[in-house]
Amino acid sequence: NLTTPTSNPSILHLGCGNSLLPEDLHKRGYKGQTGVDFSEVVIRDMRAKCECFEGLRWEVMDVRDMRGVGDGEVGVAIDKGTLDAMLSGSLWDPPEDVRRNTKAYIDEVARVLKSGGLFLYITYRQPHFVKPIIAREDVWPEFEIERIQEEGGVFEYFGFVMRKK
Repeated sequence: NLTTPTSNPSILHLGCGNSLLPEDLHKRGYKGQTGVDFSEVVIRDMRAKCECFEGLRWEVMDVRDMRGVGDGEVGVAIDKGTLDAMLSGSLWDPPEDVRRNTKAYIDEVARVLKSGGLFLYITYRQPHFVKPIIAREDVWPEFEIERIQEEGGVFEYFGFVMRKK
């Protein structure tokens, strides 16, 4: 339900893969977007596929260490599957490597977001599993959770909306 932007926030697609979301947002007027992914093949393909879209950039980057993105540089960070891919093992008691990797990722998202910036996380995982992983009272003391369901679908998704202090 996005409208044409009145401002042009810098949007960072975290673990973008070959998602069509950057193109769709560009067509709606969101021009300043960067897609990051650790796969050189994906980034090469997205650069070639989207070369006609002015303002879309593609960078090979590990979301746990985004040195190529400055502190407070991003207006909106979007995750639609990256954090989910990091979560393995028991979600009741995640393994230490999962805790370490997800913490590094959330720390980096918090670092690159500007004050007032949004972190949008779309997941199929139940909120009670996700909240302990993304909760950061020092950065976003509160967050909203919306249920998202495809029309006619039976699979339920959740959208987390966090605003950085």
